[in-house]
Amino acid sequence: MGAFVFVFGFILWVVIYFLTGQHKKEYVPEEEYVSNPTINAVPYFNTYTTRNIMVVYAYLAGWIMKLNVSDSREKMQFIRLYFNRYFKGGHNVSQEMTAALRYETNVETIINWVNRKMKEAQDKRRLVEFLIALSMEDGAITQAEFDALVWFGKGIGFSQDELEQWIQTKKDQHYRQQQSKQAPPVIRSITKKQEALTVLGADASISLVELKKMYRNLVKLYHPDTLINPSKAEKSEAEARFIQINEAYEYLLKEV
Repeated sequence: MGAFVFVFGFILWVVIYFLTGQHKKEYVPEEEYVSNPTINAVPYFNTYTTRNIMVVYAYLAGWIMKLNVSDSREKMQFIRLYFNRYFKGGHNVSQEMTAALRYETNVETIINWVNRKMKEAQDKRRLVEFLIALSMEDGAITQAEFDALVWFGKGIGFSQDELEQWIQTKKDQHYRQQQSKQAPPVIRSITKKQEALTVLGADASISLVELKKMYRNLVKLYHPDTLINPSKAEKSEAEARFIQINEAYEYLLKEV
């Protein structure tokens, strides 16, 4: 009797399996799950593509923004400009950011993905510095943002001292920018070298190696070709800034 029940149950399962079309289900690439709200916006994907890296940036940006919602419009503008420079390909930034802000982000899973897929330390540092810059868009880093940045940075392999130094550097840079905006007109004369240093955001003690590294980073950031579908005004401004950077660099090569 028991054997009969077992055989009958097995036959019934097979019939249901084929009638419901379970055997015809297709494999869905893991990348398609990225924006699925049912998985708490966790990047369940394996490939290391530009789009997937952008998604990681987007979800982490949403995570940081939810810690401090002040000046959200300026922060979104910063994200769009940054993504347009570094992630070419016509990706829908607004769609990814909407998902990132609407749903919870499992940051620990992202940390695991970054540690498995980002092999270069400079790529991880660029990610951390992006989050620091995003936090500073409203003029200051809150304690919650600071703790989150340090926790995330340590999770992907950086020391507390490194992270605190990068955060302080960004704070100092922001302070200098604010001071320059508020400062009265400069009456004293400025030398050609001082002007060139100001253009590059460098100080007088910069070494030749540091100068070359700074120049390479600025070229990547401000090259007109990094803009996607720019307006005439944006393109003109980018070209003028790029020329200014090159002229300052060429002058300082002779002076440093």
